[in-house]
Amino acid sequence: MFPLTRVLVSILCAVSFVGTTRVTAQPIPEPANAVVPAQFQLQPANVGTGNLPATGRIAAGIPPMPPSPMVQIMVLVPQDIAPGQEILYTLKIVNSSAARADKVVVRMPIPSGVEPVPVKVEPKAKTREGVPNELFWDIGTLEPNGTKLIEVTFRPKADATDISARAHVSFEHGQLVKTAISVPKLKVKTEIPKQTSLDNPIPVRVTIRNEGRVAIDAVKLTETVTEGVAFHKDTTGEKGIKPEQRVWNVGTVRPGEIKTFDFRLMAKSRGDVRVLTAVDGKGSGQANDTAETKVEEAALKLDLKGDPKTSGDTLAAYEVTATNTGTMPLLNVRVSGSVPADCLPRRMTNGGQVYRDQVQWTIPKLAPGDRETFRWSLQTSASGRKTVRATAVSRGLEESANVETVFAGAAVLHWETSFDQPTVGIDRQGIYTVKVTNTGSEAASGARLVVDLPPKGAVSVVEVSPVNKRAGDQITFEPRTIAAGKSEIFSITFKGEQIGKAYFNAKLAAPALGEKPIGAEKYVEITRGR
Repeated sequence: MFPLTRVLVSILCAVSFVGTTRVTAQPIPEPANAVVPAQFQLQPANVGTGNLPATGRIAAGIPPMPPSPMVQIMVLVPQDIAPGQEILYTLKIVNSSAARADKVVVRMPIPSGVEPVPVKVEPKAKTREGVPNELFWDIGTLEPNGTKLIEVTFRPKADATDISARAHVSFEHGQLVKTAISVPKLKVKTEIPKQTSLDNPIPVRVTIRNEGRVAIDAVKLTETVTEGVAFHKDTTGEKGIKPEQRVWNVGTVRPGEIKTFDFRLMAKSRGDVRVLTAVDGKGSGQANDTAETKVEEAALKLDLKGDPKTSGDTLAAYEVTATNTGTMPLLNVRVSGSVPADCLPRRMTNGGQVYRDQVQWTIPKLAPGDRETFRWSLQTSASGRKTVRATAVSRGLEESANVETVFAGAAVLHWETSFDQPTVGIDRQGIYTVKVTNTGSEAASGARLVVDLPPKGAVSVVEVSPVNKRAGDQITFEPRTIAAGKSEIFSITFKGEQIGKAYFNAKLAAPALGEKPIGAEKYVEITRGR
């Protein structure tokens, strides 16, 4: 056997690509003092953004470069042979990369100096039409890190002195990409309150969304409203071909992008309002939406009645009525009545709250056509003309009414009870006194005092003043009229009979004091002292 060595061969690489990938062939330097095959590396060239298409959407920026195949061929052959000996060529094809190589083809022209028909070929070679002196192998796909061996045996001619052989390998490295043809898709939604009042602006919100996968240019929004409805003065956009139309040039809407437009409308009368929304863009169909609202009228009426004048201790009575004269419910209607200076509120309708200068009621809901009535009275000791004001407020509505009342003056009673001394000895006398004073501007008529004496035997009554009636342990004084600024004194002279506390209980009633009398209890100590 003769030793094998590597004989220099040339390699031809035919590579086809799809997309922007390029392949360059670079020779590997030879080691010193050695004869080696010329090897070539097939590598993708650097790809920059300048090589990308100018239009279209890149899914996620520029992806990393995929691995590319690197196919090498090596021919192993004896360096020397004896005359008449056959020559065995071993072709080793290696894919030393992580990418597969497609359509791998190996060619070997029949060397000059050998018989034209090989002695042995493994695997079997093919021939190509028009190329009779060349062996051809269609390997197909060479997987990553794959190796293919081909053996060819030739018989040298008798006159051959040296033989040069050449083998070639070619392959294809391609990249398949797919671009979806995405139809532009716009979606629009218009939002508006279901009900609104006539005097308030109607808020409208329009939301545009690109639900497709490509950007849509030249997007335009057109809003058309019911005749008789106007766009609020602060509305942007351009006026359309008629007063009830407004147009916005939206521009480009990117995939998944949402754009929102807010504007307000002003209705001139009650009724239904319809908003028609149309959105279209370059290459996209028109998207439409419709929204409706009912314009109602909120209206409130207030009626106030009151006594034009009062006399003496009479209370001034007032009545206020709130009526919903509109077509929509009113919520949280606040009804109040004023309390002028020097006046006190009396006898109000249930639910009223007294504040510093007014009484107030709240109506949670007042339906169209419904009404609520509230009453209250005022008392004052000052004479003169006073103005009473009632107010009803709800959702920006406010109604008020006034009445005047002439107060002729009133009596104001104050009283005090006392003993002339804190202790009274047995068989000694003491005096129990009740003093009633009218600090008002009118006489207090019908002032009646009733005194319950201590239990029988504790004291004995000596004298009572003024005129009175006694029934058992109770003394009732005849009704008295107390002039304005004057006082009336009621006195009971008694004598101590039993040691202990003797309780006197007084009750004073008068029209000026209202429906309930006032009372006071006080005691004196009966002692042994004489």
